[in-house]
Amino acid sequence: MMNALDNAASGLRAQQTRLDTIGHNVANVNSTGYKANRVDFMDTLYNRFRVPVGDAMEANLLQGTGVRVAGSNKDFSEGYFETTERLLDFAIDGEGFFVVEDIDGSRLYTRNGNFHTSIEEDGHYLVTSEGKYVLDDNGEHIRLPYSGKFSVGSGGVLVDNGTAFANLAVVTFPNKTGLDAAGATSFTETEASGAPEDNPIATIRQGYLEGSNVNLAQELTLLIRTQRAFTLASEALRTADDMEGLANNMR
Repeated sequence: MMNALDNAASGLRAQQTRLDTIGHNVANVNSTGYKANRVDFMDTLYNRFRVPVGDAMEANLLQGTGVRVAGSNKDFSEGYFETTERLLDFAIDGEGFFVVEDIDGSRLYTRNGNFHTSIEEDGHYLVTSEGKYVLDDNGEHIRLPYSGKFSVGSGGVLVDNGTAFANLAVVTFPNKTGLDAAGATSFTETEASGAPEDNPIATIRQGYLEGSNVNLAQELTLLIRTQRAFTLASEALRTADDMEGLANNMR
């Protein structure tokens, strides 16, 4: 019965993790550039029992020890495009990430193109809503014209009065699912993701923002499944506890 308690408890912990993930997705349904999380499960180790019947029966006497979370993966499918008609709003139509510079000088990658202007002594610079510099294809800060009026070509070329002054860096990765979430809808490079690669064919849409790719209908369906699985695991735990209590009270 102790095994039943452990198995049921592991099921409760696993479903609680998925419930937390669903809540996180729903909370970010309106976050620009947000990519939904998904939780995967796997069974845990098995115990092999020996009996005097013989070797032929031993292979069938396996007892599992519950379930655990195998991993949490990001869904990098494209979100919907929202029209803002704002000059500093950009959306990537297709593969790719914008490259920004974190406070410590490291590189971050994001689909959130809600950019702003940082007015400094030596000029105006393109930054994120958190004040992080947006980088061009040479890894430099993007200096904007003082007029603040410019257009963006499909390849990310920034043009002011017919003259190109910068090119937005847009990169892809050999394995996007290997990226590490850094918060604020940003990601960092890892060994699993591979090194960033330029994506010169990316289409940049000015005056648009990419919304979250959270599917509320799917999340609510998963919520119902999670609640039912949580209820079943809690019932199994309660039943095992009752049986243990009966055994302890036998005289």
